[in-house]
Amino acid sequence: MAGTTDPEEAARILAEWRRQACEQREREEVERRQQQERDRAMAPEQQGDPLHYRDLQHLPPHTHWDYRH
Repeated sequence: MAGTTDPEEAARILAEWRRQACEQREREEVERRQQQERDRAMAPEQQGDPLHYRDLQHLPPHTHWDYRH
């Protein structure tokens, strides 16, 4: 790509590059959101409450971090 010594042309080129970069980021964000939606739709059994310490209370102390010691 050839350069330019004209400040106005350089400003236009830079503005175009910025516009293209912004569009690319927007496309990637849309793609990322769509992938997240697909992932959620494919694995509904993986959704649910996160694991809490109370869920581990029935395990013997050596199988999880025991806060009592």
